[in-house]
Amino acid sequence: INAGHGGRAICVRADASSSHECQKLLDTAIAEWGRLDILILNAALVKPQESALDMDEQFFDDHFNANVKAPLFTVKAAAPLLKPGKLMVDVHDATTDPQWRHANA
Repeated sequence: INAGHGGRAICVRADASSSHECQKLLDTAIAEWGRLDILILNAALVKPQESALDMDEQFFDDHFNANVKAPLFTVKAAAPLLKPGKLMVDVHDATTDPQWRHANA
């Protein structure tokens, strides 16, 4: 953020796998600036497994909560706060991580 051009940022620690924590992020932004102009979702959980057969329920729940549930409910909570013409960006791409090149079912 370039403070010389009027930029300002705050840091809010939150667990992106929790829809409650994601709501906290939005509430903090509204409290700080009074509005939401852009939402960029860029949190993800990526822990490679050699095979889907090695996956246990906790592994699945952790990944589903972080990569599906939290973004969905964050967008749901943010949508009414964004006026027409404002922007949502969702960045999820584990394919560039070399650890995933050998993952298969």
